[in-house]
Amino acid sequence: MGKVIVERNAAYEGSIPAIYDEYLGPALFEPYAVLVASEFASTCGTSVLETACGTGIFTKHLRKRVPSSVEIVATDLNPGMLEFARHAQNNAGVRWQEANAMSLPFSDKTFSAVFCMFGIMFVPDKAVAFAEAARVLQPGGIFVFSVWDGLSGSPAAAAADQLLRETFPSNPPTYYEVPYGFNDRVKIQSMLESAGFSGIRIEAHTLPSQSPSALALANGIIRGSPVAVALEQRQADAEPIVSALGERLAAFAGVAPCMSTTRALIVSARRAAAYHLG
Repeated sequence: MGKVIVERNAAYEGSIPAIYDEYLGPALFEPYAVLVASEFASTCGTSVLETACGTGIFTKHLRKRVPSSVEIVATDLNPGMLEFARHAQNNAGVRWQEANAMSLPFSDKTFSAVFCMFGIMFVPDKAVAFAEAARVLQPGGIFVFSVWDGLSGSPAAAAADQLLRETFPSNPPTYYEVPYGFNDRVKIQSMLESAGFSGIRIEAHTLPSQSPSALALANGIIRGSPVAVALEQRQADAEPIVSALGERLAAFAGVAPCMSTTRALIVSARRAAAYHLG
């Protein structure tokens, strides 16, 4: 069957999902979950698939905004994230399922909408994932996903990346190259068209990012992501790095609360009615 393909880094296990959800969720992901759920809830039809659902932050907001008759299937490839979501959200009308976005275990034309919030960046072959989204969508169905619009649009992440490069000059953790590295609008448009999508919209949004304190956000950034695993691999103590990042964040975003911004692309497209599978 070949090598296993992951949507999110396999290091999203252990204590990371809980820290991710508590500290990064409200600061980074909730604002976009609210925005996208509010804007696209009316387009969902009768059945929704979410890929790379993480801890279920977007799932929760979408469930609140669509009728109870709408079926939502939320999937992720990482058991730790999915298990956390299943227990934390416990939403009636949500089916949680382990699934690979590059090889979805669903029949053709099953869903009227597919969402992927800040997960597509982790998929090694995005063209395959786009083709899979098109395959499981009904003709005219909508595909919506979000990606970070580069490190320059997210000052807190940029500060973390810079700190890590300074701390480990010969072997820096390169995690941030993945979540902040897929935002070429022309490439995204072309890939979606090749996968059978039309009516493509790519919109940049800058939203506020607020955390109770700079130290809380720093803790989430370092301990709530695969950066924590990278530090373990280097036998480095996370505590002084969290503290140093907290000081850097406080310098431009405040000590408590810590207030900054993030910038992301919200991409939506329709599966062309004339699209022919395979």
